[in-house]
Amino acid sequence: MDIITFEKKGIKFNLIISGLDRYGKMNVKWKVEGKGVTSGSNQHSADGFYSNGEFDKSKSAVVFSRVATILKLNGKKVTGVLLEGDILKKFIETEEKLKTDRKNLFEETVNKIVSGEIKVEWYDDTEYFDGYDYPVKKFKIDIPKELNIWEIQTEALNRLGLDVIESSTTNYIEKSIKDDTDKVGEMKLYDIVKERIKNKKAREERLINIFKKAKETGEKQEICHYTDDCNDKNEECEVDHVYEYAMPDGTRKIERHHTW
Repeated sequence: MDIITFEKKGIKFNLIISGLDRYGKMNVKWKVEGKGVTSGSNQHSADGFYSNGEFDKSKSAVVFSRVATILKLNGKKVTGVLLEGDILKKFIETEEKLKTDRKNLFEETVNKIVSGEIKVEWYDDTEYFDGYDYPVKKFKIDIPKELNIWEIQTEALNRLGLDVIESSTTNYIEKSIKDDTDKVGEMKLYDIVKERIKNKKAREERLINIFKKAKETGEKQEICHYTDDCNDKNEECEVDHVYEYAMPDGTRKIERHHTW
Protein backbone atom coordinates (compact mmCIF):
# COMPACT_ATOMS: atom_id res chain seq x y z
CA MET A 1 0.00 0.00 0.00
CA ASP A 2 1.09 3.58 -0.69
CA ILE A 3 2.52 5.54 2.23
CA ILE A 4 1.27 9.13 2.38
CA THR A 5 3.98 11.26 3.94
CA PHE A 6 3.99 14.92 4.95
CA GLU A 7 5.55 17.16 7.58
CA LYS A 8 4.09 19.61 10.08
CA LYS A 9 6.29 21.75 12.30
CA GLY A 10 9.24 19.49 11.62
CA ILE A 11 7.31 16.33 12.51
CA LYS A 12 6.98 13.62 9.86
CA PHE A 13 3.61 11.87 9.54
CA ASN A 14 3.38 8.58 7.63
CA LEU A 15 -0.15 7.33 6.84
CA ILE A 16 -1.43 4.21 5.09
CA ILE A 17 -5.12 3.82 4.20
CA SER A 18 -5.96 0.22 5.06
CA GLY A 19 -9.63 0.07 4.05
CA LEU A 20 -13.02 0.16 5.75
CA ASP A 21 -13.77 -1.80 8.89
CA ARG A 22 -17.03 -3.73 9.35
CA TYR A 23 -18.73 -0.60 10.64
CA GLY A 24 -17.87 1.57 7.65
CA LYS A 25 -15.01 3.52 9.24
CA MET A 26 -11.90 4.07 7.14
CA ASN A 27 -8.92 2.66 9.01
CA VAL A 28 -5.53 4.29 8.77
CA LYS A 29 -2.15 2.96 9.85
CA TRP A 30 0.20 5.65 11.10
CA LYS A 31 3.73 6.35 12.18
CA VAL A 32 5.01 9.65 13.55
CA GLU A 33 8.71 10.57 13.54
CA GLY A 34 10.65 13.56 14.72
CA LYS A 35 12.34 15.34 17.56
CA GLY A 36 10.29 15.34 20.75
CA VAL A 37 8.03 12.47 19.62
CA THR A 38 7.65 9.75 22.23
CA SER A 39 5.49 6.64 22.46
CA GLY A 40 4.75 4.55 25.51
CA SER A 41 3.65 1.50 23.57
CA ASN A 42 5.29 -1.20 21.48
CA GLN A 43 1.98 -2.32 19.95
CA HIS A 44 3.05 -1.59 16.41
CA SER A 45 4.21 -3.57 13.40
CA ALA A 46 7.85 -4.35 12.70
CA ASP A 47 8.12 -1.22 10.53
CA GLY A 48 6.77 0.99 13.34
CA PHE A 49 3.20 1.52 12.13
CA TYR A 50 0.25 1.57 14.53
CA SER A 51 -3.02 0.21 13.15
CA ASN A 52 -5.62 2.06 15.22
CA GLY A 53 -6.02 5.28 13.27
CA GLU A 54 -9.32 6.36 11.75
CA PHE A 55 -10.26 9.03 9.18
CA ASP A 56 -12.87 11.48 10.45
CA LYS A 57 -14.22 13.53 7.54
CA SER A 58 -16.16 15.87 9.83
CA LYS A 59 -12.88 16.90 11.46
CA SER A 60 -10.74 16.71 8.29
CA ALA A 61 -8.38 14.61 10.36
CA VAL A 62 -6.92 11.21 11.05
CA VAL A 63 -7.67 10.36 14.66
CA PHE A 64 -5.28 8.12 16.53
CA SER A 65 -7.94 6.09 18.34
CA ARG A 66 -7.36 5.13 21.96
CA VAL A 67 -3.76 6.36 21.99
CA ALA A 68 -4.14 9.70 23.76
CA THR A 69 -1.92 8.38 26.55
CA ILE A 70 0.62 6.84 24.16
CA LEU A 71 1.74 9.39 21.57
CA LYS A 72 3.27 12.61 22.86
CA LEU A 73 4.99 15.58 21.24
CA ASN A 74 7.29 17.46 23.59
CA GLY A 75 5.36 15.99 26.48
CA LYS A 76 1.91 16.91 25.13
CA LYS A 77 -0.63 14.28 24.11
CA VAL A 78 -1.32 13.95 20.39
CA THR A 79 -4.65 12.41 19.37
CA GLY A 80 -4.53 12.95 15.62
CA VAL A 81 -3.43 15.10 12.71
CA LEU A 82 -5.37 17.56 10.52
CA LEU A 83 -5.30 16.95 6.77
CA GLU A 84 -5.20 19.70 4.18
CA GLY A 85 -5.20 20.32 0.43
CA ASP A 86 -4.54 17.41 -1.92
CA ILE A 87 -3.99 14.99 0.95
CA LEU A 88 -7.42 15.71 2.44
CA LYS A 89 -8.95 15.44 -1.04
CA LYS A 90 -7.29 12.04 -1.55
CA PHE A 91 -8.67 10.75 1.77
CA ILE A 92 -12.19 11.96 0.99
CA GLU A 93 -12.17 10.47 -2.53
CA THR A 94 -10.73 7.18 -1.28
CA GLU A 95 -13.35 6.91 1.46
CA GLU A 96 -16.17 7.59 -1.02
CA LYS A 97 -14.86 4.93 -3.41
CA LEU A 98 -14.43 2.38 -0.62
CA LYS A 99 -17.98 3.03 0.61
CA THR A 100 -19.38 2.69 -2.92
CA ASP A 101 -17.52 -0.60 -3.37
CA ARG A 102 -18.76 -1.77 0.05
CA LYS A 103 -22.36 -0.88 -0.83
CA ASN A 104 -22.15 -2.81 -4.10
CA LEU A 105 -20.61 -5.81 -2.33
CA PHE A 106 -23.32 -5.63 0.34
CA GLU A 107 -26.10 -5.64 -2.29
CA GLU A 108 -24.48 -8.49 -4.21
CA THR A 109 -24.08 -10.59 -1.06
CA VAL A 110 -27.63 -10.02 0.20
CA ASN A 111 -29.06 -10.87 -3.22
CA LYS A 112 -27.10 -14.12 -3.29
CA ILE A 113 -28.38 -15.10 0.17
CA VAL A 114 -32.00 -14.27 -0.72
CA SER A 115 -31.77 -16.21 -3.99
CA GLY A 116 -30.11 -19.17 -2.27
CA GLU A 117 -26.81 -18.94 -4.13
CA ILE A 118 -25.14 -18.37 -0.78
CA LYS A 119 -26.51 -20.91 1.67
CA VAL A 120 -26.75 -21.16 5.45
CA GLU A 121 -24.50 -23.88 6.82
CA TRP A 122 -25.84 -25.72 9.87
CA TYR A 123 -23.53 -27.72 12.09
CA ASP A 124 -23.76 -29.73 15.28
CA ASP A 125 -22.30 -27.96 18.30
CA THR A 126 -23.62 -30.36 20.95
CA GLU A 127 -22.40 -29.56 24.43
CA TYR A 128 -21.50 -32.19 27.01
CA PHE A 129 -21.88 -31.50 30.70
CA ASP A 130 -21.79 -33.96 33.61
CA GLY A 131 -22.60 -36.90 31.40
CA TYR A 132 -25.56 -35.23 29.65
CA ASP A 133 -25.79 -34.25 26.02
CA TYR A 134 -27.26 -30.86 25.13
CA PRO A 135 -28.03 -30.84 21.38
CA VAL A 136 -27.12 -27.49 19.91
CA LYS A 137 -27.42 -26.50 16.27
CA LYS A 138 -25.54 -23.44 15.12
CA PHE A 139 -25.08 -21.89 11.72
CA LYS A 140 -22.75 -19.73 9.71
CA ILE A 141 -23.06 -17.82 6.46
CA ASP A 142 -19.94 -17.46 4.34
CA ILE A 143 -19.72 -13.76 3.45
CA PRO A 144 -16.81 -11.44 2.63
CA LYS A 145 -14.93 -10.71 5.86
CA GLU A 146 -15.22 -6.94 5.47
CA LEU A 147 -19.02 -7.06 5.74
CA ASN A 148 -21.05 -7.01 8.95
CA ILE A 149 -22.86 -10.35 9.31
CA TRP A 150 -25.69 -8.91 11.44
CA GLU A 151 -26.45 -6.21 8.87
CA ILE A 152 -26.39 -8.82 6.11
CA GLN A 153 -28.72 -11.20 7.98
CA THR A 154 -31.14 -8.39 8.83
CA GLU A 155 -31.39 -7.10 5.28
CA ALA A 156 -31.79 -10.60 3.82
CA LEU A 157 -34.61 -11.45 6.25
CA ASN A 158 -36.34 -8.12 5.62
CA ARG A 159 -36.20 -8.65 1.86
CA LEU A 160 -37.85 -12.01 2.38
CA GLY A 161 -40.72 -10.12 4.00
CA LEU A 162 -39.86 -10.55 7.67
CA ASP A 163 -39.54 -7.62 10.07
CA VAL A 164 -36.50 -8.45 12.17
CA ILE A 165 -34.21 -6.10 14.08
CA GLU A 166 -30.46 -6.50 13.74
CA SER A 167 -29.77 -7.56 17.33
CA SER A 168 -32.07 -10.60 17.09
CA THR A 169 -31.29 -12.07 13.67
CA THR A 170 -29.03 -14.89 14.83
CA ASN A 171 -31.50 -16.05 17.47
CA TYR A 172 -34.34 -15.67 14.95
CA ILE A 173 -32.68 -17.93 12.39
CA GLU A 174 -31.67 -20.53 14.98
CA LYS A 175 -35.21 -20.73 16.40
CA SER A 176 -36.61 -21.19 12.89
CA ILE A 177 -35.00 -24.61 12.70
CA LYS A 178 -34.53 -25.58 16.35
CA ASP A 179 -37.09 -28.41 16.14
CA ASP A 180 -35.48 -30.02 13.11
CA THR A 181 -32.70 -31.63 15.10
CA ASP A 182 -31.77 -33.97 12.26
CA LYS A 183 -30.99 -31.15 9.88
CA VAL A 184 -27.35 -30.26 9.37
CA GLY A 185 -25.50 -29.12 6.30
CA GLU A 186 -26.45 -26.37 3.86
CA MET A 187 -29.90 -24.86 3.40
CA LYS A 188 -31.33 -21.82 1.66
CA LEU A 189 -32.32 -19.06 4.05
CA TYR A 190 -35.79 -19.00 2.47
CA ASP A 191 -36.31 -22.69 3.23
CA ILE A 192 -35.37 -22.08 6.86
CA VAL A 193 -37.85 -19.24 7.41
CA LYS A 194 -40.59 -20.05 4.89
CA GLU A 195 -43.06 -21.09 7.60
CA ARG A 196 -42.54 -17.75 9.32
CA ILE A 197 -43.15 -15.98 6.02
CA LYS A 198 -46.33 -17.98 5.50
CA ASN A 199 -47.58 -17.22 9.02
CA LYS A 200 -46.81 -13.51 8.65
CA LYS A 201 -48.79 -13.32 5.40
CA ALA A 202 -51.70 -15.13 7.05
CA ARG A 203 -51.71 -12.61 9.93
CA GLU A 204 -51.64 -9.71 7.48
CA GLU A 205 -54.52 -11.14 5.45
CA ARG A 206 -56.55 -11.74 8.62
CA LEU A 207 -56.02 -8.12 9.68
CA ILE A 208 -57.08 -6.83 6.26
CA ASN A 209 -60.29 -8.86 6.46
CA ILE A 210 -61.06 -7.61 9.98
CA PHE A 211 -60.76 -3.97 8.90
CA LYS A 212 -62.82 -4.72 5.80
CA LYS A 213 -65.62 -6.15 7.94
CA ALA A 214 -65.49 -3.16 10.31
CA LYS A 215 -65.90 -0.80 7.36
CA GLU A 216 -68.71 -2.85 5.80
CA THR A 217 -70.72 -3.25 9.04
CA GLY A 218 -69.96 0.11 10.58
CA GLU A 219 -69.09 -1.68 13.81
CA LYS A 220 -65.81 -2.22 15.61
CA GLN A 221 -64.26 -5.66 15.21
CA GLU A 222 -61.95 -7.38 17.68
CA ILE A 223 -58.38 -7.87 16.50
CA CYS A 224 -57.04 -9.49 19.66
CA HIS A 225 -57.26 -9.47 23.42
CA TYR A 226 -54.80 -10.18 26.20
CA THR A 227 -54.12 -9.49 29.86
CA ASP A 228 -51.77 -6.84 31.19
CA ASP A 229 -50.78 -5.27 34.49
CA CYS A 230 -53.31 -2.70 35.68
CA ASN A 231 -52.38 0.77 34.43
CA ASP A 232 -54.39 2.76 37.00
CA LYS A 233 -52.93 3.02 40.49
CA ASN A 234 -56.28 4.32 41.76
CA GLU A 235 -58.06 1.09 40.88
CA GLU A 236 -58.05 -1.88 43.24
CA CYS A 237 -57.04 -4.42 40.63
CA GLU A 238 -53.86 -6.08 39.49
CA VAL A 239 -54.77 -7.30 36.00
CA ASP A 240 -56.53 -5.60 33.09
CA HIS A 241 -58.24 -7.33 30.18
CA VAL A 242 -57.08 -5.45 27.09
CA TYR A 243 -59.00 -5.51 23.80
CA GLU A 244 -57.74 -4.16 20.49
CA TYR A 245 -60.36 -3.28 17.89
CA ALA A 246 -60.44 -2.36 14.22
CA MET A 247 -62.66 0.67 13.77
CA PRO A 248 -64.88 1.46 10.74
CA ASP A 249 -62.72 4.51 9.92
CA GLY A 250 -59.60 2.34 9.57
CA THR A 251 -58.06 3.23 12.93
CA ARG A 252 -57.29 0.98 15.89
CA LYS A 253 -58.76 1.37 19.36
CA ILE A 254 -57.53 -0.05 22.66
CA GLU A 255 -60.00 -0.71 25.49
CA ARG A 256 -58.94 -1.77 28.99
CA HIS A 257 -61.24 -3.44 31.50
CA HIS A 258 -60.19 -3.61 35.14
CA THR A 259 -60.74 -6.72 37.23
CA TRP A 260 -61.61 -6.78 40.92
